Amino acid sequence: MTPEERAFILREADWQQGSVCCQADVAGLLLAPAHPQLVIEKEDWLVVVTQTCDVLQGDLDKEPHLELLRLSQNRPKVGSSIGWTQHPRFIQLERTVPGKKLYGCVHDRVWAPRERFETLKPDEHRKISPADTRMLAKWLAARYLRPAYPDAFNERLRSVQKALRAFWETHRRELRAAYCRLSTMEELPEEDLYEAEFVLVHPYGDLTQAQAGALADSFEEICSPCQGLEISGKAMADIDFSLVHLSKYTRWDLDFLSFPDPGASPLPPTEADCE
Repeated sequence: MTPEERAFILREADWQQGSVCCQADVAGLLLAPAHPQLVIEKEDWLVVVTQTCDVLQGDLDKEPHLELLRLSQNRPKVGSSIGWTQHPRFIQLERTVPGKKLYGCVHDRVWAPRERFETLKPDEHRKISPADTRMLAKWLAARYLRPAYPDAFNERLRSVQKALRAFWETHRRELRAAYCRLSTMEELPEEDLYEAEFVLVHPYGDLTQAQAGALADSFEEICSPCQGLEISGKAMADIDFSLVHLSKYTRWDLDFLSFPDPGASPLPPTEADCE
């Protein structure tokens, strides 16, 4: 089979990012050399998360495998919120199946030989919605792009971690992301001060100027007891948050928060679509 023929077959079958494998095909797709081994229950979804252009690449030498993610209807035992990509290791999808939620774990991924898809078609009755597909892609990418803040800075925020957790839980639908500009990314001794400027990004038109200001004031008030930190906060509509801001600020993911489950570290809402 030529690369052109293979690309045509995959495109005609409608394989793309977000496609769901038919339950009857799962066992064959996961036979060795699929790696790593993954157990799929009857009600689970095995979803293609490889980018669509790579799915349809005709040359097997360039793209020999497809990356698949297991989704389950059973919520993982995590003490924090996992909706809207707030967790770096777990995700909750709410817009694919009306009235139901699907859950994924970043470790439940498998790479299967792409040639096995040439004779198969995606499940006609199950498909991840475009909005949830974008969310999945951004969630996986964020695992590698999240910035690492100094331990000393994170430690100084621990005194207000419960209040911050409650803040994000309360306002997670109002905020798209949080960004921080730190005076230094170095580990500072106790006597030296970190200056941190936070930008709380909210959807355009969702908040009045007064509401945005109150949100920023509330954030500053929560952080005020922290020793060794000088924190300022401001709220900004997403339409005003530009590439210039991205060159000055880095996304803040709250990884300093600790939970009984060591894997449960929530993220503030990401840039994922929140409609």
